[in-house]
Order: sequence, then structure tokens, then C-alpha cells
Amino acid sequence: MLQEVLAGLKSGFHAHTGAAEGLNAEQSEVIFDTTLQGVTEQLKGLIFSGKISELQKLVSEGADAVRDSSYFKTMVEGAANTYYGLDWDAARKHALAEKTMAYTFNGLRDAFEASGKTKDFKGIMEFAGLDAGLLGKLGGLMGGFGKFFGK
Repeated sequence: MLQEVLAGLKSGFHAHTGAAEGLNAEQSEVIFDTTLQGVTEQLKGLIFSGKISELQKLVSEGADAVRDSSYFKTMVEGAANTYYGLDWDAARKHALAEKTMAYTFNGLRDAFEASGKTKDFKGIMEFAGLDAGLLGKLGGLMGGFGKFFGK
């Protein structure tokens, strides 16, 4: 389900955001893809670090609910750094990254709400097409390793 939602968001990104920012259709596609790739890595980090409540808030409430969080700011910074093909200043790249992420997260929120899945960890993992039980075990294992190596 998640892949279909992301494909739909990608196809609408240029008309929604890219064109208004002066991008051509090809640039919009690249910006969406690179932003999504970086955000996906950050979201995996949230899952494996045990920050499930942040992920739940993001999926169920959208970008505005997490805009002031440190991980959202990290995602914006990471995305803006991938826009090396744009001859823009850093502030404009950051603004584009924030708009791209807001568009994506709000689209995911809308699709999640329409899916009828529960707003708990299990419902979010079902929406993403992932096995919540396996991820929970892996997260616990990773947390255990972190404690072991942190001593």
C-alpha cells in the first residue's frame, strides 16, 4: 500500500510544489526521489532506535505535528544536502526540502487516515507493509546491542 501511495505523491509533486519552485518535471522527479530516499533512512532510524511514538505522530498527524522536532530538522538538512544539482543558496534548498517533506508527510497522513488502519504501531506497520512483530523484535535486539556496547 505504501509504495502505491508514494507513487501517487510522486506523480503529483511537480504540479503541487515543483512547478511553483521553478523546477521542470525532470528536476521535480529527482528532488522527490532524493528527498524520499533520505527521509526513508531517517524513518528506519526512528524505528530501530525505538522512537515509535515520533513515527506514529508523523504518520497520523502529518508534518506540522513534528516540524519543530530535531529529527525533522535533521531530515530537512539531509535532504537539502542532496540537492547539489541545483544552483541555489542553502536557504532556498532548505525551504524546498521542507516543502517536499511536508507535501510527502501530509500525503502519507491523508492516505493513512483513508486506509482505516489503527493509529498504533501495528496499524502503521500494516500500512507500510511491514511485519510489526519482527520489527519490534529487531528494535529490541538493536537496543540490547546498544546497551551492551555503551557500557
